[in-house]
Amino acid sequence: MPWYDDDSSSHNLDQLWYVMAEFLRAGGVDNIPSELVRNQDIKSLWRSSRLLLAQCCGPDLFTLEGGNLCVIARPVFADLDCTPGCYYSHIVSRTKSPSKLARVVVNSPSSRSGYLALFEWMKVNGIEASSVQVSGSHKNSVTMLDNNLADLAAIDAHTLNQHNLALKFPIIGQSSEALAPPFVFHRNIELDRDLLFDALEYAVNKKGRAVGILDLVRCQRSHYSRYGFDSNTDN
Repeated sequence: MPWYDDDSSSHNLDQLWYVMAEFLRAGGVDNIPSELVRNQDIKSLWRSSRLLLAQCCGPDLFTLEGGNLCVIARPVFADLDCTPGCYYSHIVSRTKSPSKLARVVVNSPSSRSGYLALFEWMKVNGIEASSVQVSGSHKNSVTMLDNNLADLAAIDAHTLNQHNLALKFPIIGQSSEALAPPFVFHRNIELDRDLLFDALEYAVNKKGRAVGILDLVRCQRSHYSRYGFDSNTDN
């Protein structure tokens, strides 16, 4: 489960998976992986027909790699003051009053929290990008700000809280709410969707608080189309 997984959270994510895996085995499901996969490129992971559970951003569902992903649910974050099942980003700048022409860094072009949220905020505040760089992660975006390689970034608020990213510069704004990144599986997995949801819900109830998740909200792919992405399927 690649989102929000780092040295500070990996043990707790492992515990969440162990509980979920035991639930599925008790439900008669065979060949359940004993451990989470951490050594595979995220896009190849999404393409794998053996993918039982992963996470992605909402916009990732409408990329080539995300086309075969089915949505199970989205998390209710314990540390965010917003609508349950949603999240938002902090807008971080090297100065309290950024220039109307700013060097922008994003974690990924298909990210809601680090890309779409930032450009929506910039449009409202009359700021344009003089350049756009892709960092690969929220942590890397913060590092680029620190090293004066960028002026402005949007950082997932849950990432900031869970992983204690050290900010040397002010938070100057907050994005609008969006649906939290969904839990997904590959459409070729022959497993009842309700059983998979029940297993994940059981694990969240037992171990979710340790990774900042209080609950789940059932959802489907089409719910994410409200952010400007088309969808012809309800999975």
